[in-house]
Amino acid sequence: MEEMSLKMEAVVSASFELDMSCSENVARSDDLIHEHICKFERYLTVPEFPDGLEWMNTSRALSLREDLRGKITVLDFWTYCCINCMRTLPDLHELEKFNSIESGLVVIGIHSAKFDNEKDVENIRNAVIRYNIIHPVLNDRDMIVWNQLLVQAWPTLVVLGPENQALFILMGEGNKKKLFRYVKSALTYFKDEKRISHHSLPLRLLKDAVVESPLLFPGKVAVDRSSGVIAIADTGHNRVLVVNSSGEVVHCIGRGRRGLEDGSFEAALFHAPQGVCWLAEFLYVADTENHCIRKIDFQSRTVDTIADGDVDSRDRHVRPLKSPWDISATCSPGSSTEDVLLIAMAGAHQIWALFLRDAKWWRNSSYGEGSCVSIAGSGAEENRNNCYANRAAFAQPSGVCVDGGRHLAYVADSESSSVRCLALDGGAVTGVVGGAKDPCDLFAFDDIDAVGVNARLQHPLGVAFNHADNMVYVADSYNHKIKRVDPDTKRCSTLAGNGSRGRGGAGDMAEASFNEPGGVSVSPCGTHLYVADTNNNAIKVINLEEKSIKQLSITFPKAAVSDSHKSDVAVGSRPGHVPPGSRPEHVPPGSRPGRVSPVHVFPSVALTPGAKLIVALDLRLPAGGTAQLTPDSPSTWQFLLRGSSFDSRGEALRGRLTSLHAMPRVTLHVADASSASDVDVDCSLYLCEAQATVCYMKSFVLRLPVVVTADGLCDEEIKLTHVVS
Repeated sequence: MEEMSLKMEAVVSASFELDMSCSENVARSDDLIHEHICKFERYLTVPEFPDGLEWMNTSRALSLREDLRGKITVLDFWTYCCINCMRTLPDLHELEKFNSIESGLVVIGIHSAKFDNEKDVENIRNAVIRYNIIHPVLNDRDMIVWNQLLVQAWPTLVVLGPENQALFILMGEGNKKKLFRYVKSALTYFKDEKRISHHSLPLRLLKDAVVESPLLFPGKVAVDRSSGVIAIADTGHNRVLVVNSSGEVVHCIGRGRRGLEDGSFEAALFHAPQGVCWLAEFLYVADTENHCIRKIDFQSRTVDTIADGDVDSRDRHVRPLKSPWDISATCSPGSSTEDVLLIAMAGAHQIWALFLRDAKWWRNSSYGEGSCVSIAGSGAEENRNNCYANRAAFAQPSGVCVDGGRHLAYVADSESSSVRCLALDGGAVTGVVGGAKDPCDLFAFDDIDAVGVNARLQHPLGVAFNHADNMVYVADSYNHKIKRVDPDTKRCSTLAGNGSRGRGGAGDMAEASFNEPGGVSVSPCGTHLYVADTNNNAIKVINLEEKSIKQLSITFPKAAVSDSHKSDVAVGSRPGHVPPGSRPEHVPPGSRPGRVSPVHVFPSVALTPGAKLIVALDLRLPAGGTAQLTPDSPSTWQFLLRGSSFDSRGEALRGRLTSLHAMPRVTLHVADASSASDVDVDCSLYLCEAQATVCYMKSFVLRLPVVVTADGLCDEEIKLTHVVS
């Protein structure tokens, strides 16, 4: 063991020296890497994975000696709370995109937990799905593999050769170019040696088994103080929902797939949005994985990117935003209106400010409209308090809220497991509860109700200030609790949650269970808390007066919500207010519901101009299954016709499904001048397994392509048969 440790240290040192040499001799980089591989290809073979550890994304445990022999293997040592680890995942995803397992590359995630909560394999599974990880992951809960390979920091990448020999070590994030170059050189070298194998691996991806639900890993929630409507960052669905107090969706914003695109509600793209903040008639969004701030305008029904870098009106220096996780509105000094957005910049370990208009700031400084700058935190990952904002330090701040009356901001400092306070009249940073006295100690976590530094939290992600009782409410995420903090006495106490991961949520709040709640918001009157119960894919509502809790049922209206309908919200009305009678009575041609559903395409049919097309829907459930259509839920079907190719002549194009034995049959008439089009049938089914132990929604589109030609059929009846699975 001692010999292996010495050899591993030699690989670490040589990797560092290689990096320095390549930087100093760019023209010789390829030769230097080749020489490094020659030196270490037979130097150190790493030990086999220990038996009995839990694997994810595979159908069985993998072996270094057997499954990974003949592969260039990248071991990614990570922990799912770590923002640096999260920022490395896109690099690995891109690496896998260009190098398949069969071509010789395998990425293995070695999850070595920092927090106790992260050792739970179910929590890791949720993280694997949430981060869209598609490679095998090993739960190194006792850090056995970590210690064998002398890993010291998250993230660390270890590149192995085809006989499991340690070749390269890369520590920290930001090593994409080096990683790609090292892997390319290793693949080339060992392919020339004919030592690369092209076999596959027994993958079974967790994401393929995800059951559809209205929400997927909602990260944050915000209640509008004027109207009471609720904005939800539907993080896993890459969209933002606005719902009323009954949970009915009145806006679905975003196409529901990853990307960065401005435009209409239907065209916009987000990537894992987190923080949401109401201000006047706008909703602001921390679009975390896109590293930018977005603005949702409900009158123009558009989404715009308003900040994606450090823009200081006084100079031209620009730094990109790094994983903005939450936002909150405040007033600049001397202003009576909220004109600044505070940003919890998790990836930079700082608090930033986005100035919505020209404003004065601390120490006689001023910023122009659109300026987006760091205002607190040195950038070091520490729990350091200081009366000077730029000398203080945060550790992955993930939640921020404002006490406007006292000009204070409260920060959920997740990696230090503490709540911090930022004075908005001068910049002093102080501790409130949790954390350690040593600013470099980021391991002071537990679940202890106490005062000040004696209290213990575990990776809190959300905070909300309640003006009704002057309390700060904390989403103590990894303790699966909501806690109440008195900022005057610094007393921290459990409000809701029994401390165990679970789904139960109705009834007494002390006995309720959460699963890594990520966000919390206070109702306008201060009597209710709205909690983003992230891993339960739910929004929970806590009644502070009755000390009770319930789950908010998220529903789409019978007329499928599509934000292409101007009539959903009257021009000039508050977001979420739908005037009586304004629901659309028909679906305009070409419209789509706000959600994104899988499309099943049937063989095309050729018809003559003026022909009659009868489309019969035939939905079935898998033979031998126990699922049944839920009769009291709003299962629906809806024909969506593009352009003017078809005429229904007044026949109903949508309806409710109460039984699979009574399917709709719709007659369409082809226009004389049409050429080609599609008939889409959008279906949303609410199903329950036997005894209603599991209920879920299935949505999909059945598409029938139609070609219009003189040689086509005059009349045709098509049955769209689909097994709902």
